[in-house]
Amino acid sequence: MLRESLAKLESTLDHSGVPQADWEDALLKLKEINFALDEALIVAITDVKGNITFANRKFCEISKYSKDELIGQNHRIINSGYHSEAFFREMWRTISNGKIWRGEIRNKANDGTLYWMDTTIVPLLNERGKPYQYISFRNDITDRKNTEEALRRADKVSIAGQMAAGLVHEIRNPLAAVMWSLQLLRSDIPERQGEFDAILEELDRADGIVGDLLTLAKPHDVCFELVHISDILKPLVNMVRNEARRQQIDLQLLIAEDVPVTQCDRNQIKQVVLNLIKNAIESMVQKAGTITIRASRSTLDGVDIEIADEGCGIPEEVIAKFGEPFVSTKKFGTGLGMMTCLQIVQSHQGSIDVKSELNVGTTMTVRLPGVVSKAV
Repeated sequence: MLRESLAKLESTLDHSGVPQADWEDALLKLKEINFALDEALIVAITDVKGNITFANRKFCEISKYSKDELIGQNHRIINSGYHSEAFFREMWRTISNGKIWRGEIRNKANDGTLYWMDTTIVPLLNERGKPYQYISFRNDITDRKNTEEALRRADKVSIAGQMAAGLVHEIRNPLAAVMWSLQLLRSDIPERQGEFDAILEELDRADGIVGDLLTLAKPHDVCFELVHISDILKPLVNMVRNEARRQQIDLQLLIAEDVPVTQCDRNQIKQVVLNLIKNAIESMVQKAGTITIRASRSTLDGVDIEIADEGCGIPEEVIAKFGEPFVSTKKFGTGLGMMTCLQIVQSHQGSIDVKSELNVGTTMTVRLPGVVSKAV
């Protein structure tokens, strides 16, 4: 937009009688400013309805849309769904009243990646003081937001661990006593066996939560060894196949021929994959379908373990808090199991990626570093 305006200004000045040296010097300064803006800021101009009329090169780069794809579109084209309608109503209320709006917005690029923008929107006013277009100036603050998020999660993990350290032994001992007493009563009163089983099942679930808390309070040491990932996946899938079949779920295991050996704690990675498969099965309650477990070589010669289900999916707001304690899609879930999985994988210098679509399914990908190129 500024480039086109400069061209028009140059043509006008050429016929204005202003000394050529003066206007050429002024134009050079304006072109330098334009270049600096284009290099430093993400700039867009919209009309009063919010339709994009100009987008600079950096806008196209970060959004991964071409200029032709952006022009004429509303900014909803990059809406990530993260912010509420009230957030945008307040923004529009501010700029439509001729005031400058500043804030931080999370957007979604054309390829689905998310990024954060420190945004300033400036309304340009006509002679009646009414906005006729808006210019937005943005800076990419994704790295800063990711760092803040990592610190926030680390604080939550630390707090949960401190709580766990004080509570685990206080809870587990009386819990074990209650379970033992109920098992004795169950054998003495067979006609109430169903009720005792229901109570014991809930107590067993509580004991599992205590176990997760214990892991947070005192993580196990990692015992690394060279492992063929198929040696973990094949027996694990066979172990849970019957449970899946009872829910009319087919488990498919696909292992690529070129999967490299990885260095990991066999039992811990088994725990992670088992947890993810069980979560996938639970997401498909009363819904027959397929869960695919796929192992492949990653682009960095590591190992990718993908668990893809056809279940209910995970809302974006839950994905955004993935790995935090007490965040779960399950009715009585605590999120501690998934948090433990993430801690284990991170202790292996790996990561867990989540992709999900509501009512379509979820894909969890565990990424582990490789150590040698030898194929499985």
